[in-house]
Amino acid sequence: KTERSDALETVEKTLREAYEAWFTGHIEEVLFEERVGENGLEYAVGHTTRYTKVFVEVQKDTLLPNETKTVLISGEKMKDGVLGQVCSL
Repeated sequence: KTERSDALETVEKTLREAYEAWFTGHIEEVLFEERVGENGLEYAVGHTTRYTKVFVEVQKDTLLPNETKTVLISGEKMKDGVLGQVCSL
């Protein structure tokens, strides 16, 4: 059972990484839901309309929860999502 479970986890990880990589360079609408600290930086965290988790580095009092912003996905891998940057349109 452990062997099958490990194999499925490997497949899931490979598929998730390929799916997230597809977003690299794309502009997506992101609904931000929370703020988290990681590696000494603060990030707003939200999801695209396709449920991809996106992290955007923020300064104090910017990107509050329940805000929707247009984000360029950089593709850099974060803990369980990808890094993006708010577009200035």
